[in-house]
Amino acid sequence: MPRPALDPAIEVRPGTDIDDAWTRFEVFEALHHSMQICNPLTGAELDEVLDAMELTNDAAVLDLACGYGELLFRSAERARIQGTGVDLSPWMIAAAANDQRSRHMTSRLTWVLGEASDFTPSHHANVAVCIGAEWVWHDFGGTARALAGHLGHEGLAVVGAARLHTAADPDEVRRVRGAVETIDDQRNVLRHHGFEPVHRVDADDAGWDAYLKRTANAARSWADLHPGPASDQWIEDQADWNAARERDREVIGWSVWIARRA
Repeated sequence: MPRPALDPAIEVRPGTDIDDAWTRFEVFEALHHSMQICNPLTGAELDEVLDAMELTNDAAVLDLACGYGELLFRSAERARIQGTGVDLSPWMIAAAANDQRSRHMTSRLTWVLGEASDFTPSHHANVAVCIGAEWVWHDFGGTARALAGHLGHEGLAVVGAARLHTAADPDEVRRVRGAVETIDDQRNVLRHHGFEPVHRVDADDAGWDAYLKRTANAARSWADLHPGPASDQWIEDQADWNAARERDREVIGWSVWIARRA
């Protein structure tokens, strides 16, 4: 199917298999192409995260697995930042670079196509972000450790990840499912990696439900634009995902942490 052109200004990391990335991330594009925030956060909750970041002019903001770049765009509206967004989806990076043309800002934003785990900036960031992609470093602890490596003294990490729902009984969930991280566990992980949490934004059940509804709508609109067996399958998969959501409604929660490096 037609693929958007990559803006020449996009930096492509050495070793990136672009053809494979177009194919690999098509399903993510199908499920998210009609949204800017690709996680359970509402727009107001994302703004709360940005409030806690307390951005100042010339701050270096690094967003790893940045998606369509909405956090960087909103950051750039608050302060004159030096922002870098890294993602392995060429669909999302192309959309972010294209969207920047319609945003009026004085900030300098750079878009990088490649593995976030392999990205090494030329200097430490003031803020390092990874929201909803802890799988890149395998888990919450790996993400916290990676972000710490990108920050200087008193830099801020912004980490969004799933955790045990506040309504769940940790002992009962562990008995049935094994290890699961609670809010306290995540706080301790951040402290272990040299961070002190300063704020936390918790997406609620309504946010989760709205996110799944957005993905279902996106899958249907994608199928209208690009009919075929793959699109049909992604629509059918929604039933399984909704069933999993109902099963985990009182088990899985989600938080974004803002934490300062000591």
